[in-house]
This record gives sequence, structure tokens and C-alpha cells, in this order.
Amino acid sequence: MAASPHGSSTATARSPDDLYVAPSPCDIGRHQPVFAALAASGAFRGHVLDAGCGTGEHTLLAARPGLDATAEPGHAEAWLITATRT
Repeated sequence: MAASPHGSSTATARSPDDLYVAPSPCDIGRHQPVFAALAASGAFRGHVLDAGCGTGEHTLLAARPGLDATAEPGHAEAWLITATRT
């Protein structure tokens, strides 16, 4: 079995929403470097759909230059966090 990307906690998440009770290990306090590099290079055009956006940080980065960007977190706790950032 592969190791969990969410750390070595012995607590088992009962639902995907449980992953958003504490900060996700994917939330590093800044944009993920690869995504930031793509945005800086102008690689994003047209409509951007950030499916599984988590807290919406990358959606906001894509929208900054005026692109039509949609965040789709998919889980109730993520929706609440995303809504506070838009």
C-alpha cells in the first residue's frame, strides 16, 4: 500500500471534508512552484477550470491577469475556505 500524501497521522479521515479541518499538507503558504511558473509564463488562456481546487489559491492566481477562472473544490469544508478567499 502506498504512503498517504497527507502525512503519517494515525487518525483516519471519515470523509474528504475531514482533510480540511486542519491545513492540508498541499497548502504550503504560497502557490505551488510549478503552477506559479506556468501562470508567469502566460500558459493559461481562455477559461480555467480548477477541478479539485482545494482552497482556491491557484484559481485566484489564474484569475489575476483577467482570465475567467472557476474553482470547483468538491467538498463542503473546501467550499467554505474557498468562499472566504474570493
